[in-house]
Amino acid sequence: MTIGLKQAQLKLAELVQQAQPGDQIAIQRNGQIVAEIAVGARPVRRTPGRLKGKIHFVGDDDDSHLADFKDYM
Repeated sequence: MTIGLKQAQLKLAELVQQAQPGDQIAIQRNGQIVAEIAVGARPVRRTPGRLKGKIHFVGDDDDSHLADFKDYM
């Protein structure tokens, strides 16, 4: 649903009450969308250690990975 800024200001409580999970409300000003509201979207919970083992550091002294790009240098 797309709604103008002034109308959104007047009917915000009504819009929130009628919105269903998964709905998106786009608010526009002068024909351009300035805000989007996703209803029922849950933020991803940040947990320490969630990416453990998935991120690998390539140190400054390790140039072995550059051999793959030799033709492009």
